[in-house]
Amino acid sequence: MLPPPNEIERRILDYMESYLRRHTYQPSVREIGARFGIKSTKTVSEHLKALAAKGYLERDPSRSRGARIVGLDLNAETRSVPCYPGIAYRRDDDREEEPQ
Repeated sequence: MLPPPNEIERRILDYMESYLRRHTYQPSVREIGARFGIKSTKTVSEHLKALAAKGYLERDPSRSRGARIVGLDLNAETRSVPCYPGIAYRRDDDREEEPQ
């Protein structure tokens, strides 16, 4: 079992996941710092290093956005689909139902 992240590490990890889902790439160290009011990129790097040491991240220090969240599956089986209220739909028995 992985050691639990502390509060700021948990928040950084959550932010990285939501950022990745929105943008399809990881936030930079500076973007993470700006989000949490951390002015020092070294401090952000230390938090990322701690997350890597605990097994939550894999890091490639040669890349600017070189962190990968371990176990995160962006290709999950569930998909978001649009909902269009006011449009009639067909039931399994081929009857059309009006929207409520």
